[in-house]
Amino acid sequence: MASAASELGDASNGCEQADPATRSECLEAVRENYRYVKAALDHRRASFEWSLTASKIMFVVVLSLVFSGLLFAAAQFRRGMRATTEVEFSVSGIKMRSPVLGVVILAVSMAFFYLYARYVYPIQEVHSGEGRAGASASAEP
Repeated sequence: MASAASELGDASNGCEQADPATRSECLEAVRENYRYVKAALDHRRASFEWSLTASKIMFVVVLSLVFSGLLFAAAQFRRGMRATTEVEFSVSGIKMRSPVLGVVILAVSMAFFYLYARYVYPIQEVHSGEGRAGASASAEP
């Protein structure tokens, strides 16, 4: 196994000026920090992978809802061509039979898909100050 100093880059970790016991503790703290950063990166990666999976599942569900709405609207159009317009109001609810019902179902289905595409589906890039080597150097003139 390589020495701890060469493994962690002794000149860049701030441990080179310490006495041997303190230097050993300092190097162990640097190692532990690297373990923490790696664990945080692994957690972020797992979170993004789950988000991708959930997004794919949600996309399939939304598409199936929209297509079922389109099919139901087509069925209502076909049924509405043979029927006359009927509207019935009662205590139990509203009953409506009309070719317009197909248009209403189609509009609701398309509105749902528009709202999904507008507010749920957009992908936004996540920026983090950590891990970007050139971030502080590029900010200075």
